[in-house]
Parts: sequence; C-alpha cells; structure tokens
Amino acid sequence: MPAYRTRALAAVLVLLAAAWSLSRRAPQPAARSVESAAASSTAPGRLEPEPAPSPVQRPAVSGVERPAVSGVQRPAVSGVQRPAVSGVERPAVAAFTEWLTDWRRADPGAEAALAARGVPLARARRAELRELIARDPAAALAAAVPAGLRVGLPAAVAAELEELLDARGDWEVTVSCPAPADGLQRTAILAGRRFTAHTHGRRLALATKYGLPLHGLAVDDLAAFAPEPWRALDDDEKVARGLAVDALAVSIGGEVEVFTGPAELEPRRAALLAAEAREGPYVPGPGTPPTAANTPWILGAKRVLWVQVDFADDPGAVASTAEIENTNTRVAAFFAATSHGRTTFSFTVLPGVLRMTRDKAFYNASATSAGQLQTAAAALAKAYDAANGGTGAYDPDKYDRWIVLFKRMPAYAFGGQAQLTGPQVRMNGNINPGTTYHELGHTQGLTHSHYWIPAGPVATGPGTHLEYGDPFDAMGRS
Repeated sequence: MPAYRTRALAAVLVLLAAAWSLSRRAPQPAARSVESAAASSTAPGRLEPEPAPSPVQRPAVSGVERPAVSGVQRPAVSGVQRPAVSGVERPAVAAFTEWLTDWRRADPGAEAALAARGVPLARARRAELRELIARDPAAALAAAVPAGLRVGLPAAVAAELEELLDARGDWEVTVSCPAPADGLQRTAILAGRRFTAHTHGRRLALATKYGLPLHGLAVDDLAAFAPEPWRALDDDEKVARGLAVDALAVSIGGEVEVFTGPAELEPRRAALLAAEAREGPYVPGPGTPPTAANTPWILGAKRVLWVQVDFADDPGAVASTAEIENTNTRVAAFFAATSHGRTTFSFTVLPGVLRMTRDKAFYNASATSAGQLQTAAAALAKAYDAANGGTGAYDPDKYDRWIVLFKRMPAYAFGGQAQLTGPQVRMNGNINPGTTYHELGHTQGLTHSHYWIPAGPVATGPGTHLEYGDPFDAMGRS
C-alpha cells in the first residue's frame, strides 16, 4: 500500500476516534437569542478574529503500525483506541468505522460480503449523523469520512454517506418576529441549494454574509459547517491533483491554494477573517456581485424597494400603494429622528402586484420557505424592471434593502422576518409601520431588545430571559 494511503488511514482512524470523544459531550443548548450568546462572547455582526491556531495540525501517527496487507490480515493497530459503545452513544457511527477499517484491509475475495454488510451500516450511520449535525455540529464534522477514503468504496455504501460541501455561498441569518424558541435561524445557500445550517465556534457570532467560503457536510437538507474559512486537503486529494503528499494545500471556497508552510498560510487566513468581519453582508472575493451598498452599511442614506406579490390560488394585494407610502413616511421619520439624521431611508414601491409562478400552497407547505419565496420574487422584480426600460428602478440588487410583501401565509409563524445585517425583509400580510421599522432594524444589525428577570435578589444570578422584554425600545415592546 502506498505510504500516503497508510498515513491517510492512520489519520482518519485518529479523527474518527476523536469524533466519538466529541459525541460523548453534553449537548450544547441552542442559542435562544443573540443577546444571551453575547453575554459570554461576541454579538453577531461584531465578529472578532480569534487568536490564530496553528494553521495545520495533523494527527501524530508514530504509534500506528500499518504493515502492507496481503490476504486478509488484521494486525493490531496501536495508538488508536475507540471508546466503548453504549446504547446512548453513537453505535452506528462506531460500527461503520470498524467496517471501514475492515474494508481497507480486506483482500478481493472478501469484498463482496463486506459490501453487502456495509450498506445497512452506512444507512444507520447516516441517520445518526443527521441527528448529530443539529445537536453537536463539531462532532458531526469530526465524524465525516474524508474524500480520500471514499475512493474505491462500493457504490451502494458511498451513496449513503454524507455529502461533502466546499464552495463559496451565502450565509443567511434571519430573525423572525415573533421569535421562535430556537432563536436565530441559519441557512446556507450553495449553487441555489438551501441547507438548514449549523455551526460552532466563531461563526456562531456571524451575521448574514454573501460570498462566504464554506466547507462542511450535509445529510439531505441539514448541514454542519466548520468555523474556519479553509480546509486542508487530505493526501489522496493532493495526489489526485498532482501535488506532493507533504505539500500544504488548502481549499478556500472550492479553490485550491498551495503554501510553503504554516507561516505563509497564516496571513491568508487573517485576510479571510478580516474580509468576513467587515461591516455589512458582502464578503470581498471571486463571484461577489456588484451591489448598491456603496455607503457604510448602517449609517448614511439607504434606499428601500417594496415588491408586492400574489398567487394564482390567492390573488389580490395586501395594501394599496398609498397605504404603503403612508407606512414609508412614518418609518423614514422614525429612523431620521432616532439616528439624529445620521441614517435616512427613502422608499420606492414597485407598481402593481407581481404574480408568483408557484401557488401559495407550495410555499405554505413549509414553515421555512420564506427565503425561497423572496428569491423567486427577486427574479420577478428583475424581469419587471427589464421589461420597463431596464433602468434598475425596480431591480432589488440596486437597493440597499428590499421588502417582499405577500398575503398572509399561515405556515409562517412570523408577522415579519429579516436578515440580520442583510438586505432582505419579508412581510407576512401586514405593512404596520412598527413592524416595518423593527424588521429594518434587524437589517441594521440589531437583534431583539430583551429583559432579564432575576430569580432572586442578585441581578446577575439565575433568571429568565424575556424576548422583546424592553418596553422602551423599538426592537423590544415599544
């Protein structure tokens, strides 16, 4: 067996053992709001780079002996110890890890029987991994089967493995009003596909970003993403690209770059972190579209477009243009007054109502389809603009913020939803001025203004978080 494959297998065994260790940790509670997370770390939209770790850490393999396999040999593997499997841990992940070790060591005569045994094991592991993505994304990422070890697996087994993701995409963090019990909702959009996203570490503090380097894994539409903007290629990937096994090669949003060593990689990492820490949603990089956001994201003059849509199975407008303009007048006055003139909003209302290509029933079948609805509405607005002079007057991309208004969707628990530090707002059957400036406040990077109810005489002790609890703030109950 080639030396790089020996190192790859040794490394993955160590990593999979580490995944088991991670999966035994107590579950991390879901963040109820940005404020509660900010009490102990950094608030979303105010991302601070972490102290730089050593850019590349490879598991030590000096204690792993892997003699060449002739026939069916199962030598003891020192240096790799798997935790005991109990019913409350991850037996399917562990069972598949052992099957993978057997497969890599098997002679050709044993492969057919092993392949048949591997399919149900891979299928059971897939179900466990899906649950792990939501509960502990760090452990799910550590349990991934690397690209190099997938080569040569039986097709039926490989089909049950998680999908590896590595590309630039959009990281959408939305705030709904009223807020759901699990707080912020994160969605990753890669090549038009939408994934319910989970992450850990520094990117828990990240607000909406477009063009972000993302890598992780997915099971169906559920995905876990690593906090780093790059990943190191494994030995098999490097060999497939004609690179030396000992080269330091990393993928940044699907683009491979080679470095002479960690010292050369570190400035690149620092630049990537600085790019995604910039104010506003747009991350500089290849493929980032031109936008109207040529002023600071929070301060300055902001142009807002209203786009009203209806459906073949529920036609008609939510409000007239005059009614929307009345809301606009009050919202503009609110922001001008509260910012002392440092932030101003002006509004344009697209004439008429655009008919969605899909029925309302399609979107109402899911509580999480609002982003998909807004994407479809954007395409309609662009087509309308192109058919009416192509001046950009009704192109959402030419505006700093834009609002889609639609008749009430019962599946959506919110009256309004907005991207945190992003341009998009969704209004579910209402144009209330208070809701409108509240949602635009989220696009400014503001989360809900809450209230802390102490359980005892010490204000900093145990207590209850009351979302919207501040009666004096527009982001609360004001």
